[in-house]
Amino acid sequence: KIILPSLALAMLLLNTACKKEVKIENTTTGNETSTTGTSGDAMDNTDNVAYDNQSSTATSAANVALPAAATALLGQHFNGIAIAEAKEKSVAGIGGKSYEVKLNNGVEIDFDANGNWEEIDGNKQKLPDALIPVGVKNYVAKNYAGAFVTSLDKEKGNIKADLSNDIDLLFDANGSFLRKD
Repeated sequence: KIILPSLALAMLLLNTACKKEVKIENTTTGNETSTTGTSGDAMDNTDNVAYDNQSSTATSAANVALPAAATALLGQHFNGIAIAEAKEKSVAGIGGKSYEVKLNNGVEIDFDANGNWEEIDGNKQKLPDALIPVGVKNYVAKNYAGAFVTSLDKEKGNIKADLSNDIDLLFDANGSFLRKD
């Protein structure tokens, strides 16, 4: 009965004692980013990073440096929501990079090498209005009252929007309606 709580306490103390903090200056905004990690220099992709307008704070850190545009989008539209996981991926055939970010609230965002969003999946949650192109937002409000955008995906120069009522719509890059998918 005493062993299990003692083991949990020992693990908590070990985790706390092994934390380290890394400060990174964002040259675009001048904001300082604070990242606290565990396990010495061994970094993994199971981080929790909470963004606010002044800094990013992690409870465990991966050494995944997101592009400035991605960091700005997270800070602006998901202020205070922690990153559960961030991965850097190599894009086959072109030698570029892409990034996958999963937030603690279930939202998943894919970024290109420059930090521009490629896909935003709210997992049935309403996406922030400011992320939705104006034409898409206006079309949905006019034609699907009560529905909201739960996912956006850039596909071949177009934007696919998934709605809360399970309807998928396709728009051009300017937000003009093309068709129902």
